Amino acid sequence: MEVQIQLDEQHINNIVSQLVTERLEALALPKVLSIDINDVKRITGIKHEKSLQKILSDPRILQHQFRLSENGPRRWNAQGFEIAYQEVMHDLRNMY
Repeated sequence: MEVQIQLDEQHINNIVSQLVTERLEALALPKVLSIDINDVKRITGIKHEKSLQKILSDPRILQHQFRLSENGPRRWNAQGFEIAYQEVMHDLRNMY
């Protein structure tokens, strides 16, 4: 039994080029580790205070919140916030 495989060199080159570009972009951009309330407003686009507080009081969001001092400003772990925010928004879309 003989197996023949035909490779599309252009397709392989496109895939490799795309992977290299993605890796280089990931390395070139500094990773944001934490965000503050101004970042939250900018990222989410939510300016209405009641709507924002409703989302920020969700336990999934709260678990990523921290303060650097007792009365310091609230901050959130950026990656955790992003994942939790997507979950919260998914649930809100399903409710309404």
